[in-house]
Amino acid sequence: MGEVLDEYMVKGRVAIVTGGGRGIGFAIARQLGRAGSKVAVADIRSDLAEQAVRQLAGEDIEATAVQVDVSSSTSVQEMVGQVVARFGTVDILVNNAGIGPTNPFDSVTEAQWDRTLDINLKSMFLCSKAVYPVMKGQRRGVILNLASMAGRTGGKASAVDYVTSKHGVVGITRSMAMHLGKDGIRANAVAPGIIETEMTAAWEPGKKKSFLENIPAGRLGTAEDVARVALFLCSDAASYLTGVVLDVTGGLVMS
Repeated sequence: MGEVLDEYMVKGRVAIVTGGGRGIGFAIARQLGRAGSKVAVADIRSDLAEQAVRQLAGEDIEATAVQVDVSSSTSVQEMVGQVVARFGTVDILVNNAGIGPTNPFDSVTEAQWDRTLDINLKSMFLCSKAVYPVMKGQRRGVILNLASMAGRTGGKASAVDYVTSKHGVVGITRSMAMHLGKDGIRANAVAPGIIETEMTAAWEPGKKKSFLENIPAGRLGTAEDVARVALFLCSDAASYLTGVVLDVTGGLVMS
């Protein structure tokens, strides 16, 4: 029994979680930490990263806060350098940082489009490229990307730039899985559905009800629901999985 459970652990490994200061990112960072990983909480807001690290420290999880702009190659390179200097390596990269515009198609500006694609998609290329030499050198690594149900469905409640970026996450995940497997690196994605967040908490009751009526599980998801799937994909229990996108939608999307 112990050996089976160990497959789901990430003891002694080093993980970077972008956008780890709150929400799904923080839940993933905590889940990885509870399973034995040392965690670098990377966020554009240093206050959120530091607050997250304090919370993790309260659970005896070894963590460090790193301020990063994931849309900047310079900032991303500095982030990886800091983590390697602190922990010696990087075994797991969780590309979670993102923004979620919801405005109508005709109000999306070119500037908004560029910003969303930079933060939600280009960042995954920059961060993955930055950790690649480390992972290649040790012949081991896991890259986990956060996609979205919206990338599959067209995004009933999401702006066109967000939907496009999340559809792109599926493509970059499969491309990295195809080309980095020879180096011992796995790449997978998680596609959350409607998750209880600050945004959904502000929804009018009718909007939430319309989604709930179509979710077979009968409830909205939680950040922890996503984090448990993330841990599985980052662990050795998923050692023969690469290039997959797992929907965490309570059955709202079945692919």
